[in-house]
Amino acid sequence: MSYKNHTWSFSSVGGVKRVNFESGQDIVALEQLDQKLWTALSCPVYGLEIDSKTLELIDEDKDGHIRVAEILTASKWISGVIKNPDDLLKQDAVFPLSAINEHNDEGKILLASAKTILKNLGKADTTVLTVEETSDVTKIFKGTAFNGDGVITEDSCITNENKNLLKEIMACLGFVTDRGGKEGIDAELLQLFINACNAYSDWYKKAEENKTVILPFNERTEEAYQSYLTIKSKIDDYFLKYDSIGIGPGLGTASETRTAVKELLANYKKPMVIDADGLNGLSMEKKLPSLPPGSVLTPHPKEFERLFGDCKNDFERIKRALENAKLLNCLIVLKGHHTFIAMPGGKGYFNSTGNAGMATAGSGDVLTGMITGILTQDYSSEEAAILAVYLHGLAGDLAASEFSKEAMIAGDIIDNIGKAFNLLET
Repeated sequence: MSYKNHTWSFSSVGGVKRVNFESGQDIVALEQLDQKLWTALSCPVYGLEIDSKTLELIDEDKDGHIRVAEILTASKWISGVIKNPDDLLKQDAVFPLSAINEHNDEGKILLASAKTILKNLGKADTTVLTVEETSDVTKIFKGTAFNGDGVITEDSCITNENKNLLKEIMACLGFVTDRGGKEGIDAELLQLFINACNAYSDWYKKAEENKTVILPFNERTEEAYQSYLTIKSKIDDYFLKYDSIGIGPGLGTASETRTAVKELLANYKKPMVIDADGLNGLSMEKKLPSLPPGSVLTPHPKEFERLFGDCKNDFERIKRALENAKLLNCLIVLKGHHTFIAMPGGKGYFNSTGNAGMATAGSGDVLTGMITGILTQDYSSEEAAILAVYLHGLAGDLAASEFSKEAMIAGDIIDNIGKAFNLLET
């Protein structure tokens, strides 16, 4: 049906001419309206006094904005699945199923869906549907074994063997909740379980094929491991006796190394300085482990984002550093042109020393050593971080004045640490 000759009515609002929607035919003919007469050509999905779930459905490309083409698609669909377009302008609390146009495929699907909802709600004989009834997804799907959400629950398992397998998977990997509020697994969890089974099979096969490597002491390997556990506490004590520990530069991120770092973090009670691969290893964990209170993290911007997520700009990075310093009860030294130190109490400090020549290999390792060394001299974590960052930058400035920013290397910073201390004392 053509609406090229459709007649529109207009009104003036704030001196601007706007189209009036007075009948359903106005919506049906919307594609014929010159876009120069539209009040706006785009609007956000969120932040408007319009139901956001409705706007999410209209937003086809899921970019958070609704544009003209999406409005036209939605108006074409809705006007095609109801018999009388004028019903669109009614604000009735209920929607009669008889208003659905069942003479096209989409209308048939809509009618069948509406009847299914009412049936699942125990209202199979009802001929009207309310917004509230369509909104309670959990209630709608509570009694269904297959509800189209891709989640396998105990109700959708045919045999007891399948049910037991489902319980095993959920015990190992956790569960997701289906539309009906029941625990189950989705395709992602199932694939994780299959991958884990394959990995275990490969591991067992490797153990059988490489017994001399996997079981270096043959049948006495278990005995040797138990002996290791017996002296493990003494090994731990070796590390725990130190006043401070700096960890990360040149460490690597192998799984065994990361395990050792996590054990150290769990047992060492004094502040630690964590840099480089120490930070990279932590960023590879699903959840950051607890840190000894007052520990100092020294990331450059990329290491910071691996730990705490991408940031749009420096302002967001600083805000996130303050948030995570408080959350982790640690200090975050965010290295850069003007290094920022985030304190766990909410304060932050910018460093005034340093120069671009310090962006050289090993410079960050020098700072790690300086913070660690000052910590051993009974300074608090806050004092050690501020003092070390300032002296590190000052030593870098002295090195730059002697060798130039372009030619200086990390060793030149080390050579000027003593001079920086002397300047601080004068």
